[in-house]
Amino acid sequence: MKRLTFFALILLLLLLVACDGGQRQRMEALLDRADSLNRAYVPMTGGLDTLLGEATRFYDRYGTANEQMRAHYLLGCAYRDMGEAPAALQCYQDAIDSADTLSSDCDYRRLMSVYGQMATLYHSQNLPTDELEANCHVQKCAKQLKDTLMYIRSIELRVRPFFLLRDTTSMLSVLKQAQQLYMKNGFYKEASSVYPSIIDIHIKQDNVRKAKELIDIFEAKSGLFDSEGNISPGRESYYYIKGIYYNKVHNLDSAEYYFRKLIPHHLMADAYGGLLSVYQARMNPDSIVKYVRLYEEAINYEQDALQTQTVHQMSSLYNYQRFLKKADSESRRAERMKYHFLLSVFFIVIVLFVAVVVGINLAHKRKMQAKETERLRLDYAEAVEKKDILGKEIEVLRANREQLMASEQEARNTIETIKSNNRQLLEAKEKEIAELNEKIRKDAIRLLKSSKLEGDSPQFTLLLEDLHKKATRKKNISLPQKADWSQLVSLFSQTQPKAFAVIGRDQKLSTQELRACILLLMKFSNGEIISLLDISHQGMTNIRTRINEKLFGESSATTLPQKLTEISIV
Repeated sequence: MKRLTFFALILLLLLLVACDGGQRQRMEALLDRADSLNRAYVPMTGGLDTLLGEATRFYDRYGTANEQMRAHYLLGCAYRDMGEAPAALQCYQDAIDSADTLSSDCDYRRLMSVYGQMATLYHSQNLPTDELEANCHVQKCAKQLKDTLMYIRSIELRVRPFFLLRDTTSMLSVLKQAQQLYMKNGFYKEASSVYPSIIDIHIKQDNVRKAKELIDIFEAKSGLFDSEGNISPGRESYYYIKGIYYNKVHNLDSAEYYFRKLIPHHLMADAYGGLLSVYQARMNPDSIVKYVRLYEEAINYEQDALQTQTVHQMSSLYNYQRFLKKADSESRRAERMKYHFLLSVFFIVIVLFVAVVVGINLAHKRKMQAKETERLRLDYAEAVEKKDILGKEIEVLRANREQLMASEQEARNTIETIKSNNRQLLEAKEKEIAELNEKIRKDAIRLLKSSKLEGDSPQFTLLLEDLHKKATRKKNISLPQKADWSQLVSLFSQTQPKAFAVIGRDQKLSTQELRACILLLMKFSNGEIISLLDISHQGMTNIRTRINEKLFGESSATTLPQKLTEISIV
C-alpha cells in the first residue's frame, strides 16, 4: 500500500509540474510585456490589470521574492495608469512586503522604483510626511546600489514634500545640498536644473541680490537657453520666476514681458496673476479690473480641475474597495475549485494505479522467488567446486614453500661468498690505486725539478689539474687566489706564446675575460669556469659575448668556441 501511494504521488507531482511549467512561461511573458510598456511610458490599460492580478496570485504561490515584488509592482503601475491611486499604493506596499532585503540577490533596483512611485503618488495625494518617508527609502536603495546620481536626486526630491509643508528653510537647505553634490560628482546639467527653485525661494525671501546672482549663473552656464533667451521646452515656468524678480526690483516692463511669455504655454494662472501685480504697481484701474477677472477665471478653472481630480480619487477608492471584495470572493472560489479538481485527480490516479501496482507486485515477487532459488542452487554448486580447487592449491603451495625455503638458504650462502670475495678484491684495488698515486706524485716532483718551463710544462699541467679539482663543487675547499690566477696567466704565456699573443694583445680583454679565455682554450667546461670565477650562468654568457666581440668582432656568445679553435695551441 505504501508503494502504491508513492507511485500515485509521483504521477500527480509530474502532472502538476507540467501544468505549472506552462503557466510560468505565460506569466513571465506577461510580466515582460508589462515591463516593456512601463519603461516606454505607454499606459497599461485595456484589461491588463486583470491579467497582472492573475500573475501576482501565481507568483505569490510559486514565485521567488524578486518575482513576487516585480508582479505586485507592475500591477500597481497598471492601477496608476488607470488613475486608481489607492489600489496602486496597496500594490506597491505588497511589493515592498514581498522583497527579501536580507538576501544577497535582492533586486534593490526594482525596490527603489517601488518607493519612487509611492513618493509620487503620496505627493499627488497631498501626503508630505509619507512622501518624505518614501524618499528616504529611495535614498537607502540608491546607496545600496552605489547609484550616486539617484542618491542625489532623492535628496533634491525632498523639496516637494517640504513645499507642501510650507517649510521654506528646509526647501532651501535640501536644494543647496543637492546642487553641491551634483557639482562635486560632475553632474553639471543636473546642478543647473536646481537653480530655478533656489532663485524662487530667495525672491520670496526678498533677497533679490542673491536671486540676481543665481539668475545670471543659471542663464549663462546651464545651456538651457537659446540665443534669444528662450528656455528649453517644458521649463517655461521659469518665466514666472523671472517676472516675479523684475516685479520685486520695480522693473515693470521686463516683468510684464516675462509674464506674457507664459500665455502661449497655457500657464494662465501664473500669467494673469503676474500681470495683475504689474498693473497694480502701475495703478492702472482698467487693466487691474481686466486681469482680476482673467486671473479669477484661471483660478476657478484650476480649482474645478482639482475638484474633479478629488472626486475621481474618492471614486477610485470606492471602486478599489469594491474590487478588493470581488477579488477576494473570486480568489476563494478559485481556490475551492482548484482544491476539488486536485482532489479528484488524486483519487482517479489512485484508482488507476491500484490494479496495475498490485499486479506488478505479485509478478515481481514470483519472479524474484524463482531467481533466488536458482541463485542458491548455483551458489551451492560453485562452493563445492571451489572447495576442491582450494584443496589442490593448498597442496601445491605447501610443496612450493618447502622448495622456496631451500632455495632461500642456498641464495644466502651464495651472497655471503660474493660479499667476502668483493671485499677482498676491493681492498686489493684500493691498495694498488694508492701505490700508483704515490708513484705519480714522486714522478711529478722529479719532473718539476728537471723542467726548464720550455714547451710543455709539468708545472702548468699540475696547475690545470688543481684548477679542475677546485672547479668540482663536491671537492671545492676554496676558490683560486690571486696568486693562482697570476701563475696561470704567466705559465700560459710561457707555454703558449702564440695563443697568448692573440688573446693578450693590446690588453683588449679585462682580467676576468682573460682568465675565462685561457680556461676556454684549455678545454675547461662552462660549469667549471662558472665555479672558478664564482659567477652566474648569465654572467658567463656576457663574458663570452664580450670576448667574441673584442677578439673576433662578433656580438654573440654561441660562435666563440668555433673561433677559439682557430687559435694555435701547442
